[in-house]
Amino acid sequence: MITDSLRVVGDKIGNNNTEPGPEGTGPYPLISWVQAGAWERIVDNFAPGDAEQWIEAPVRVSKSSYWLRVCGESMYDPTGKRSFKDGDLVLVEPHAYAENGSLVVVRLDDESEATFKQLIIEGGRKFLKALNPNWPNRIFEVNGNATICGVIKAKTEVF
Repeated sequence: MITDSLRVVGDKIGNNNTEPGPEGTGPYPLISWVQAGAWERIVDNFAPGDAEQWIEAPVRVSKSSYWLRVCGESMYDPTGKRSFKDGDLVLVEPHAYAENGSLVVVRLDDESEATFKQLIIEGGRKFLKALNPNWPNRIFEVNGNATICGVIKAKTEVF
């Protein structure tokens, strides 16, 4: 396990400025956006070979959590506090409560795959917002035609 290796290296070197992350945090499957849209129906029958790979989580999440690979530039904001590049991995917690400002994975009822956006709630109305300030149709309203599949709990950049 990587954290065990880090402990050994840290002990040998002496003065380190890092410490291992929490233990017992995975691994969780890296799945497709189509699988994410149907996750609540398939999670109980999900087999180890159904995932692209299995990845440890940097935070504690439920056993139903999963990873997704960010596709496209809609959530990339180079000037923002939160930004997600094409290829980054996000950890999705399907049992977390989505509130105003949450980063969510959502399945629109007329589409088979899920999408990743920021949830905005204003005056009882719900909107999905792309973080990229140059994205066309950056904000759009959802009127009961969407299902929240989960809330983003962590990100891993892929170089």
